[in-house]
Amino acid sequence: MAEKVEHLDELCDLPQLDDIGNETATVSSLVPTVSNFEESPLLQGPPMGRNLTFRTELRNYQVELARPGTEGKNYIVHAPTGSGKTAVAAFIIYNHLVCRENGKVVFLVNKVPLAEQQMREIMRHSPEIRAASLTGDEGSSQFKQYMERNDLVVCTVGVLLNCLKGLTSHTKVRFKDLSLLVVDECHNTKKNSPYAAVMSKYLKKKLSKKPHMLPQIVGLTATLGAGESSKTRPSIFTAVEHMTKLCAHLDAFGGVKPVEELENKKELQRHSQKSDMNILTTQRRQEDTLFKRIISNAMSNIEKSLKLECPHDKTDQGYENWVTTHINNFRIKGGETRNQIAALENLRYYSIALSIYEDMTEKHAMQMLEEELWPKVDKKGTKMEEALKTYFLRVKEVFEKTPITESPLLIRLGALLKETYTKDQFCQGIIFCKTKHHVQCLVDWIKSSDDLPMLIRPGVVTGHTRDGTKGMNIAEQRKVIEDFRKQSLNLVIATSVLEEGFDVPACNLVIRLHVTNEIARQQAQGRARADDSNCYIMLPKRTEYKVILNEERENIAEQALAHLPKGEFLKEKILEYQKEILQESQAQMLKSRRRKAECSASDFQLYCGKCNAFACKASDVNVHKATYIVTSVAFREKFIAKTHHTPKEYQDFSKTHKIFCKSCESSWGVMYIWKATGREDPVIKCEYFTFEYTGKDDVKERQTFRKWKDVPFDVEAYDKSMQITESDDSSSSEEAN
Repeated sequence: MAEKVEHLDELCDLPQLDDIGNETATVSSLVPTVSNFEESPLLQGPPMGRNLTFRTELRNYQVELARPGTEGKNYIVHAPTGSGKTAVAAFIIYNHLVCRENGKVVFLVNKVPLAEQQMREIMRHSPEIRAASLTGDEGSSQFKQYMERNDLVVCTVGVLLNCLKGLTSHTKVRFKDLSLLVVDECHNTKKNSPYAAVMSKYLKKKLSKKPHMLPQIVGLTATLGAGESSKTRPSIFTAVEHMTKLCAHLDAFGGVKPVEELENKKELQRHSQKSDMNILTTQRRQEDTLFKRIISNAMSNIEKSLKLECPHDKTDQGYENWVTTHINNFRIKGGETRNQIAALENLRYYSIALSIYEDMTEKHAMQMLEEELWPKVDKKGTKMEEALKTYFLRVKEVFEKTPITESPLLIRLGALLKETYTKDQFCQGIIFCKTKHHVQCLVDWIKSSDDLPMLIRPGVVTGHTRDGTKGMNIAEQRKVIEDFRKQSLNLVIATSVLEEGFDVPACNLVIRLHVTNEIARQQAQGRARADDSNCYIMLPKRTEYKVILNEERENIAEQALAHLPKGEFLKEKILEYQKEILQESQAQMLKSRRRKAECSASDFQLYCGKCNAFACKASDVNVHKATYIVTSVAFREKFIAKTHHTPKEYQDFSKTHKIFCKSCESSWGVMYIWKATGREDPVIKCEYFTFEYTGKDDVKERQTFRKWKDVPFDVEAYDKSMQITESDDSSSSEEAN
């Protein structure tokens, strides 16, 4: 245990650490009215395809938004959150299937929970449509057969991307197999996103000398954004350029279609009310509390021992990014890295703790440290690791001897919630938080407060986590949203996962506890669509400029939309940008192919990402769909297995244990037990390892990769003689968690 200290102030004076480098040993609910739209002026040409009905009477502004789609144009539907864009898409799909013989439609979503949600919503409008939803690697393997027997497949973008890349005839899909492609939340088609990858393949076909049959493209978005960095002030010119490039990515020669007719604008305004964003400022925490001082001192001493100094505030996201960069640098450098990486990992957790303390209480910050940092330091280790453990114990001692205080943000938030829910017992609200830690801390605070439990029934929605801990699966997310819809819950506390896509009931109250960009701002405001709703953003004093910048960016985006090129000029600009997009894509592909031609798995070895202990050869790794298995018997001597914190049973396998480096106990992956054979296999996660490449003349180069798809060599398929059944489970997306 840490040495006891009589005076609290002395607790914050931490002993200096040795230089680490010196230690080498260690939809507005449209009313269903049955009506056959066969004589609708929107229907283009005589029916040639399916005999379908459309059971929703579209509003006039929705008819205006749908018209270019029914004319077969490629374009982007632009309308606010809650205005019924899915109903517009459903009518375009219905019209397409009625007017086209053997029409095949794919509706792309960028989040797994949205696939089934959007499929059900489309079928609600036109129930005779034969539809299916697909996600994960199971979806990729079954996509082609589902496409053959259905009119519509709603799937995550990764499913279609995998099928377009398909190496076998039973999974390979070509654009000519589709007649309409709908892209939900299409503003995400940028840079190296999966949407952009799909459209790059589309553009390659379009711009090739050989003519190709290509599907019609319809994009859906509530927020185009102003482009560039969210921290800079764009001009109308750069915003127009951003939107034109988005049109180029989506081959949208029809441009962006907002509601333009005057009467329709009035109707849209009635059905998509958006509350103003009210700014509530709070005081910052007292700068020199003992709890903050002990953690800050620990971080400063750790930085000194690393001979590094971070330019960012210790609670800023930039600090965590700085830590990640240096961890990666040490891994690439090689040699004895265990102490450096252990120290940097401590810095990451202390930064998170300070961020939680700034917004919540000392108790919540300490709780996070005990749950996430303590298991990493509570074990025998090097001299440096023992010193880091002593630091943790000193932080805990200070915590136990100092009073718990609520942050100014919590005090202001508590008053707002009490006032709102006392006045309106039927209020339904959402609070958007910065991280999953903040979400859990906030719900714990509400439940333990004196007054709020009598007024508020909170639930939480967070996304999946990279480390496999405390994330929510799709079923859990849907359950919370359904309970919120039924008013069993009257407040949802969520991360950004709830900002777009999810069908969330209209709210009276929306509160943001952090500032991101103008797109997230608009999406959050779009949730506050109930009558007399209020939308707030809470932030420390002297940071209001961030909100003002987002307002400027939002206004510039609206102005840019009016200046977007039209007609032939738009087509010229789109073609110009498409050639640039294709050139960039082809350059990246050529670079990747050259590297893969130069490398093979036998040229690489895998080392522990923390202590640099040898793990296995890359040629020992085999892939079964998205599961990467080490088949070498010798590898089993390199790790230890511990019972999984959340063991799970799946169709083909079970996950019962996690595996850790035998040397430093850093996480490596999980053990799968295959039900068909009873065989146990270690499944590893790419980001936990450093890859060392041995090139010509034995020159060595070290690299790190987030995902297996990024490695510069081909991974051989898992040996069929292992008798792994071909059926799969969508859980494979949780690879090695």
